[in-house]
Amino acid sequence: MSKKVNKIISFTVTIAMIILTFFFFNATKESGVSDLVMPLDNDWTLVVNGETKHVPKIAGHILPKTVDKDEVVVLERKLPSNTFPRSVMRFKVYHSVVKVFEDEELIYAYGDKLYESNRIVGSGLHYVYLGPNSAGKRIRISIQATEDGAFSNFSPIDILPSSYANTDFFASHALALFVGIFLILFGLLSVVICAVVSFFSTGYFRFQMIGLLSLSLGTWTLCYTKLIQVFSFNFSFNTTIEYFSLYMSPIPLGFLLMDMRRGQIKTWRWWGLVTLVAFGACYALVTSILHFTNVLHFPQTLLPFHIYVGVAFLYMAFSGVVYSKKTDLSGKFLTWGVLSFGVVAFADLIRYNVFKYLAIESFRWDVTWIPLGTLSFVMLLVLSYLVYLYKLVADRTEKEVLAAMVYIDSLTGLYNRAKCQQIFDVLDRSDGDFAIVSIDMNGLKYVNDKYGHSTGDRLIKVFANILRGSFEGVGATIRMGGDEFVAIVREEHLEDINFAINSMKDKMLVGKSGLPVPLEAAYGVAYRSECGPMSASGVYSAADKKMYAMKVGMKSDLIRR
Repeated sequence: MSKKVNKIISFTVTIAMIILTFFFFNATKESGVSDLVMPLDNDWTLVVNGETKHVPKIAGHILPKTVDKDEVVVLERKLPSNTFPRSVMRFKVYHSVVKVFEDEELIYAYGDKLYESNRIVGSGLHYVYLGPNSAGKRIRISIQATEDGAFSNFSPIDILPSSYANTDFFASHALALFVGIFLILFGLLSVVICAVVSFFSTGYFRFQMIGLLSLSLGTWTLCYTKLIQVFSFNFSFNTTIEYFSLYMSPIPLGFLLMDMRRGQIKTWRWWGLVTLVAFGACYALVTSILHFTNVLHFPQTLLPFHIYVGVAFLYMAFSGVVYSKKTDLSGKFLTWGVLSFGVVAFADLIRYNVFKYLAIESFRWDVTWIPLGTLSFVMLLVLSYLVYLYKLVADRTEKEVLAAMVYIDSLTGLYNRAKCQQIFDVLDRSDGDFAIVSIDMNGLKYVNDKYGHSTGDRLIKVFANILRGSFEGVGATIRMGGDEFVAIVREEHLEDINFAINSMKDKMLVGKSGLPVPLEAAYGVAYRSECGPMSASGVYSAADKKMYAMKVGMKSDLIRR
């Protein structure tokens, strides 16, 4: 099959996979998203710090300032008369104790005990199951912030049938769910495989760092989008994992860049990168200790982390750490990946802070581009590693070929005298028996003198092919030079020597085609066990003597000429 056909097939399969993936996500969304979702967007009464105001639209409503620790925000309204029986009210809240009342009756509470024990309360998507006759009743949501700067606006509040309580949200975010799970599985598989193969071989450090980065970003993606609630409704745990995976993600990326740029950039730039990675590792360690000892929770350390990420991105973008004119293809894929992800992350970082702290209501502040940016970033890193691996294998193969050529006879493709000496050295270090067959062609000088050296070379190549084929699987075949050949047979194949020699003789009888003279050769066989305590060179000399004895006894015109 031609390369052109392979490219067409590859391109077609890729397009088909993209189309199938699109239809899969579309089908998932269609089957899981409910048409019965009823937004509770309008007619809310908002109470903040004792001040009451009417809010015409609650989704995206920006408060005058961020809500700090212990401040309470209350939302209140009447449920629509067409509220479904046994329906669910769904809304997202950040770092707050939540209580929901239906006509002054407490029907939902979250976070009290966690807050009293000074543990992180966390963020998540709350599902409040309403009573069978909730239509027309008054609903009140009390939100008490447990961290400074907990939130500054509101996410949508919806009512939907209880049968769609989970599937609706997850189906509408199917792409982000797929990306998160894919990155986690890919990361876990990469880390495990690299950990296993590292016991047998080196050179997998980069792929291991890509795996760790994929694992951390995939985990963060699921937690940040609240899709982690497919697996866990423990908001405290989910939020802890969200921040921890986020804070850990710069470390494998930094180690990856350090490994790829070692020796390729100026010393001060490389040490600048080392400093950034070291700071990120220390920051992750210190903030984790503070969080798990309940001294300072992760949300309070997010702004300095954002500043650190911004500084690191600007340094990598403008210092030449990521890209230089000498960058190879692997480095270019890395550059495109880092820059594309950096742009997406930087834009999302600005989006998060702008719509958290500034009163802009024209945009859904909780919409993030990070999942797609993360997926493309990891895929470009994988491409970068594959190009690096291909180059590494190609270089290693080239070195191995060049090393092998040192031991190969250029005319026949058999081993040469240098390889023979190497095998002799190995045999001398062992105690096992072996045999050496010394072989000398007849008539090469006559052919060279009468028909020319090109014909003589052809004679040598034909005999070499016969020798190789006869001793294949039995022993190593060597051209010592000129018309002299050797076959070395190890102990396990000694019983096959006679068969190999007879095969050689038979093939010489039928191998004359196109040659001016018949193929003839004298040979001698010597065994270590017969020669006593003798080196391999000594056994070869014994075989050589037997070969010359045979040559003397041969009645051949080629010898006399």
